[in-house]
Amino acid sequence: MKTNDSIFHTFDANELKALQENEKGFFAMRVHLKDRHPETNEILRGAIQEFTFQNLPHAFSEYARLLKEGYKECALQPSYVAGPTGIFITLFMERPKKDQAIDIKVLDEEVEARYRANIDKQNREIEDRQVNLMLEQARKKREQEAAQALADEEAAIRAEVRTLLGAA
Repeated sequence: MKTNDSIFHTFDANELKALQENEKGFFAMRVHLKDRHPETNEILRGAIQEFTFQNLPHAFSEYARLLKEGYKECALQPSYVAGPTGIFITLFMERPKKDQAIDIKVLDEEVEARYRANIDKQNREIEDRQVNLMLEQARKKREQEAAQALADEEAAIRAEVRTLLGAA
């Protein structure tokens, strides 16, 4: 964010909070350690955990255990795949709130670090543009001064030559 008296970007707690809330929204929809960032391919944290079981009785017993551990049902539907060795059942469940809270704390810290790094990067770019502009202005001024000095020197030499040749 910019202040009124400076073109530099400054830290804004409200902007940071909005960025963190946005990231938490994505977190709530992601499958933990399975979904990847579209640009960096980094494995991402998420509120949803995927479980795959080889048979239905095992899936039911694990489902009951997971509920006791604090996992909750989520909107993603289970999937069933029949293979040569049996049926594979994949369940998606919301991770326990205490586990999510740990990841959210880390996410908040990562978002803040990226936000601050972005501010620093933008400010360096602003400074670099201004430095380059001022260097270009100084170069043009030196060129103009050099051209004027050369023109002045030429005029002085011409005057001297005219005087020597008796044309003055």
